[in-house]
Formats: sequence, structure tokens, C-alpha cells
Amino acid sequence: MSPAKPLIIIQARLASTRLPNKMLLPINGETLIARAWRLAGDVPCTDRIVAIPQCDAYSPLMEELARIDAQVFVDSGVENDVLGRFYRCAHLLRWHPDSIIVRWTPDDIHKDPHAVALLIQGDRMPVELGGEAFTLQMLDTAERCTPHDAYSQRQHISYVLFDTQAPAMPSRSMVWEINTPADYAAAVQETLA
Repeated sequence: MSPAKPLIIIQARLASTRLPNKMLLPINGETLIARAWRLAGDVPCTDRIVAIPQCDAYSPLMEELARIDAQVFVDSGVENDVLGRFYRCAHLLRWHPDSIIVRWTPDDIHKDPHAVALLIQGDRMPVELGGEAFTLQMLDTAERCTPHDAYSQRQHISYVLFDTQAPAMPSRSMVWEINTPADYAAAVQETLA
């Protein structure tokens, strides 16, 4: 039996340390989380879900997810354990070891559905353009080999699994990821240009 169609897991939480509530910040009148949900829906032949920590189950983030009619996975694990939340969500919705699971982060504002489709087919590219794609079997390996209390190591799953870095971003001076108020201000200006 072949695996189900690829699953895109959009990871979101309100408690960003450098830019709190950034998932609710607007870009061209659309919150970052709403934009990610819409764009992920443009990737052909995939399922999508938003994974959030338990502390956001009754928050403005959940209200926004309800407003955009997003499918949501609420994880009861430790909020800072990105890999754990991703792993549990993937295992809830997929069982085949070769199932493809894509990690999408809404603060990478140049995420492109076409690039994500290429990633699913096996291309490697910068995380900001295509996200990260794994099989369920790869996630099992990452979960086994990363200490559960090493949250900084469990942030970027690719680095747990691979000894090499992803290809470098293009050298254009653009905001690729929104992490600070200055990044957000620059991203807003960039989208207005």
C-alpha cells in the first residue's frame, strides 16, 4: 500500500521571544498565519494542518485559525519542543514510514507553493523558500537521536538529520524571515514596493 498524499504542517505559536504575537501581524491585510494557510493550500495534491502548542488553544491565534477555517492540531507537549510537536502531529495523521511531511514556517515570507511542490519531489532548497520535507521514518530517527530537553537542537529538524547545510539563500537584500520588529517593518515595505 502506498503512503497518503504529502502532509504540510504549518507550525505556529504566539510566544515568539524576539517578536511576540508575530503570527497575527498583517502583511498586505492578511495575518502571517492566514497567509501561510492560504499559500499552503496552493500546493497541489497535499493535505495541510496548523500545529500549535496547548497554551495557544484559547488564544487570539486560535481565534484567527477558526476565522480562516484552518484545520488545527493542538499539542500538549512542551511549547518550545518544535520537533516533538511536529512529530506528534505527523504521527497522528500519517502512518506509512515513507509518507512525506513538510514543515512550513509562516514567518518565512517568500515561501512559494511551487518551490514547496518541487521540495516534495525531492529538490533541496533554502528553508525560507521551500520549507523542510521529511519522511515519517526520518522523523522517527530525529525524535530518537535528539535529547528531549535540548530545545534549541530540536528547532531545526534538518540539522538533526543531515550533516550538511541547505543551499544558501540568494544574495538579494530582502527580508527572508521575520524575527524582529525591524524585520517586520522591512517586510511590510518590501511587499508595498
